[in-house]
Amino acid sequence: MAKLLGTNFSDTQSNFIKKFNDNRKQYTSLGIAAIFIFLSLIYLGPLGGLEDLGLIGQKKGDQEAQAGEVVRGAAGDKWADIIIGKPEFSEIVPNTVVPNRLWGSRGVIIDRNSSPQRMYVWDGSNSRILGFNWENCLSKTTDPANCSADIVIGQPNMNSTACNGDSGFQNFPNRAPASAATLCGLNEDQLSISEAGSASNMYIDSASNLYVTDIHNNRVLKYIDPFATDKVADDAWGQNDFSGNDCNKGQSVIDASTLCFKSNQGRLAGVHVDSSGNLWVTDTVNNRVLRFPQGSKQANLVLGQDDFTSRGAGSALDELNHPAAVRVNDEGQVYVADKVNNRVLVYDPPFTNGMSGRNFGTGFKNPTSLEIDPFQSGIWVSNFGNSVVELWDMNTESKVREVGTRGNGNVLGNVIGSIGIDKDGNMLLTPGAGARRYDVLLFAQGQPAHTWTRRLFGSSVAGNQKDAFGLVNARGIAISNNQLIVGDAGRIMFWNNPGSLSNGQPADGYAGLGSTSFSQFISGCCSVMKADKNNNLWVSAAHTAGFAPTRVEHYNLPLSIGEEPDFWINYPIPVLGGGQIDGDRGTFYGVAVTENSEFLWISHPNTSRVFRVRNPLTNPVVDVVLGQTDINGTACNRGVDLDGDGKAGEEIDDAQLNTLCYPGHVALDNFGNLYVQDHSLEIRGNRRMLIFDNSTFPTNNSEVVLAQNPVKVFENVAAWEMAFDSQNRMVMGFNQYYPSNPGDPGAFFAAYNDPLGSGTSPEFLFNDFFSMGFSAAFDENDNLYAGDANRGRLLIYKAPFADSSQQSPSPSESPVASPSPSPSPSSSPIESIVDDESPNVVITSPPDGAVIEGKPGKVIINAQATDNIAVTRVQILIDGEIMISLDDATSVYYTWNIAPKKIASGAHLIEARAFDAAGNLGSTLVT
Repeated sequence: MAKLLGTNFSDTQSNFIKKFNDNRKQYTSLGIAAIFIFLSLIYLGPLGGLEDLGLIGQKKGDQEAQAGEVVRGAAGDKWADIIIGKPEFSEIVPNTVVPNRLWGSRGVIIDRNSSPQRMYVWDGSNSRILGFNWENCLSKTTDPANCSADIVIGQPNMNSTACNGDSGFQNFPNRAPASAATLCGLNEDQLSISEAGSASNMYIDSASNLYVTDIHNNRVLKYIDPFATDKVADDAWGQNDFSGNDCNKGQSVIDASTLCFKSNQGRLAGVHVDSSGNLWVTDTVNNRVLRFPQGSKQANLVLGQDDFTSRGAGSALDELNHPAAVRVNDEGQVYVADKVNNRVLVYDPPFTNGMSGRNFGTGFKNPTSLEIDPFQSGIWVSNFGNSVVELWDMNTESKVREVGTRGNGNVLGNVIGSIGIDKDGNMLLTPGAGARRYDVLLFAQGQPAHTWTRRLFGSSVAGNQKDAFGLVNARGIAISNNQLIVGDAGRIMFWNNPGSLSNGQPADGYAGLGSTSFSQFISGCCSVMKADKNNNLWVSAAHTAGFAPTRVEHYNLPLSIGEEPDFWINYPIPVLGGGQIDGDRGTFYGVAVTENSEFLWISHPNTSRVFRVRNPLTNPVVDVVLGQTDINGTACNRGVDLDGDGKAGEEIDDAQLNTLCYPGHVALDNFGNLYVQDHSLEIRGNRRMLIFDNSTFPTNNSEVVLAQNPVKVFENVAAWEMAFDSQNRMVMGFNQYYPSNPGDPGAFFAAYNDPLGSGTSPEFLFNDFFSMGFSAAFDENDNLYAGDANRGRLLIYKAPFADSSQQSPSPSESPVASPSPSPSPSSSPIESIVDDESPNVVITSPPDGAVIEGKPGKVIINAQATDNIAVTRVQILIDGEIMISLDDATSVYYTWNIAPKKIASGAHLIEARAFDAAGNLGSTLVT
C-alpha cells in the first residue's frame, strides 16, 4: 500500500487540477498503471503543516497553482520523454544538488540572537537558502568543514533546485508563478547559467526573523524565525501577492510599491529593518532606496529620486546608480553602497524625499555589501572590484582593517551578498568569483586577515556535487553497442541499455584519459564524439599543458569503467602528396566518421579549416582540406578583403563559397554528404551551414584535395551539431547568442524533413527550451538524444518524427549528386490473426507498499504496456476520472501534483487501462 503522510487538504479541487482536467487533451504522455495511494494525512501542528504546503489562510492566501505541466511520454509530440543528468524536467543546474554543496553562493548571514546561532546562505543559482546550526558547523576542524544544512528555504527538499518550481521554462514564454514556498535566484531564460545567478544582502532582526531580497521574483520576503516555525514566507513587498514576479509588477510607470532587482549591472539587492520597524530596500534597477513603514507595503520615503515615479540613474549626491546594499546604524544614519558610482553614501536624519547624501570613505570600486560591526562603531564594506572587505570607523571615517589581499581574486574573489558575523567576531564571506566561488569562507577572530581560516563546504568543478547522476554540459553524445555515451566536463560517462533509461538515472560507468571516478575532472576531456558501426569511438579533447595535446582520442566499444584511449590523432598530421598540417592549441571542434572509420572528418576553428583523415585507425593522412587553398592556410576566410573595406578576413563580410571562418560541428548524413557549421563558440564565424556533395570527395586520390565548393548553403544561421534519422531527416540546435536563428530566441531544436531539398527553413521546432542545443544523435530506433551545453542535461525524444502530420511530402530531388534514398519496400501480405489476448501492464513506480512521508508534493507514476500485436490506446484515471487518453502509447511517466493542491484525504484510486486493436482491455492494480 502506497501511503502519503502529510497534512490535511481541503476537499476543494485545486485550480491546477481543474486547469489540467480542462486541458488534458492537449498534453501528451504514455500511460498504463493502476495504483492505490492512501493519503494518511496528519496534522502537523498549528499553522506549521499548512504553511509548509503554502496553504496558510488569509495571511498568505491560497497559493496560485503553477503553470500547467507537460505530461510526457508520447512519440512524435515534440516534447522530450526522458531526461538524463537531472532528476526531472524542471531542473537545469550543473551536477547534483545536495545539502553540503553550493552553486552561486552569494550572501551569508548569522542569527546571533538564537541559541544555538544559525547561519543562512543564499545559494542563489540553486534558488534556495540553506539554514545551518552554526555551532555544529563551527565545531568542525577539517578543511573543508563539509557543513550540511539543517533546513532549506525555497525548495521542497535538499535535492531540488528550480526557479518557482520550473527552471526548465516548460511554459515558454510564460514564467511559472512565484509562491510563498519558492525563490528564484536564477532566471529560467538565462542563456549562460554559470555567468548568472544572483546575490542577496539579507537581514535578521532581533526576533530571528529573516528578510531576503528574492532577486528574480523582484520582491522582499520575510520569514518568521524559520528554524522555529516553517520555511514558507510570511510577508512580501514589491508584489501584490505571493504569485507575482514581474519587475515593477509589470507596470510601465513605477510607484511607491514596486521593486525591480535584475539588470546588466548585476543581480543583487539589499534589505534592512531599523529599530523602529521600518523596512529599507535598495530598489536596484530603479536607482533608489525605499523606506516602508512598519505594516505597510507603500513606501513613505525615497532616496536617489525626487519622487516615487522617477527611476533614472545619476552620480550627484542626490542620485544613485544601482544601489546594492543598505544598513542603518543605532543613530539612524542610513548607509548605502552605490555600486556603479563606486562610493558609499551616508544619509543623516531627518529624511526627506530626494535628499542628498554625503560621501563616506574612499577608494571603493563597485561596493556590493555592507554590515554594521556588532562590537565597535564600524561598518564593513565589500570593496568588490578590489577583492577585499574593509572595516571603516563610522565616527572617524577611517579604515580600520582589511580582509583578503587587494587585487588578488584567488583569496576572496569578489565578495558579494551579505556578510556574516557571529557573536565571537568570526566573519563569513561568500566569494562571488575566483577559486572559491562556490564556497563560504571563515575568517576566524584573531587569525590573520589576509587568508581564510577554513572553507565550510569545499568547491567542486562547476558547483554542486559531481557524481554519476548529474551532468554539467553534455557536449558530446554517441549511441552505440547498447550504450549511451556522453562527453561531459572533464569526463566521459556511459549508460548501458539506453532503451530502458528513466529520468535522472545514474551513469553505469566513466572513462577518459587517467579516469578514476565519476567526480574526477580530467583537464581537456571530453567534447564532441562520434561512433562508427565497427566498435570505434572518436572523441575530441583539448590541449592541456604537460598532460596531452589537442587531439581526437580513439576508444574501443563497448566502454568499460575506467577505459582510456588506446591512441589519438593530433598535430602535426602528414598530408597526402607531401607536407603536414599543424595548428595551435585550439580544440578540434567537430568530428564525423564513416561507417567503418575509413575516413575521419575533423574541424579546427582556430585554423578555419575542416580536413579529412584517411585511414585514421592505421596510417592517418590528410587527403582533403576545406576552407583553404593551401595546406598551410589558417586565416578566417583566407584573409581576403572581399568587400574592400581594408579589413581582411572579416567574419561574414569576406566569406566566399569555399572559405571557412572558425568552423564548428561537422556531420555525415546517410548518403555520406558532409555538413559543416561555419561558426563556433561563443559567437564567431560566418554564421551559415554548408552541405558538401559526397561524390566530390574521391576515395583514392593521390594528392590532397583543397577548398571544394558546397552544393547548398543555409545562410544566416548559427547552429550546432546536426543529427540524421534513418530517413535522413535532420535536427539541430542553435546558438542563442545569434538573434537571427529560427524560433524565438533560437532556444528550440529544429527539424528538417528534407535537408537536401531546396528549402532551408525547418518544418517544425521542438517544444523544450534549450540554452545551447549543442549536441545531438539518433539511435537505431530513431529516438533523438539532445544535449544542452549550458543546462547540464540530455533530453531523449521517442521517435520525434512519428507523427505523420509533422512530415513534409517525399523528399524533393536533391541538389547533391549522391544516391537518392532507397524506396520503401513494398508491404508483404499479412495473414489475418484472431487476437483475444489482452495487453500486459507492469507498474515500475511507485513500488507496491511504498510510503511517502512528509509534505507530499508529487507522486511519480511509471508504467509500461506490451501486447502480442500492438497497444492502441492507454488511459490514466484518478478516482474514476480520465486524466489522459492516448493512442499508440506503450509507457508512461506521469507526475501527479498533490501539494500545495487541495486533495481530499483518504484513499485515492489511480487506474490505468490499455487497449489493443481488437478491443481487449488490460489493467493492473498496485495497492
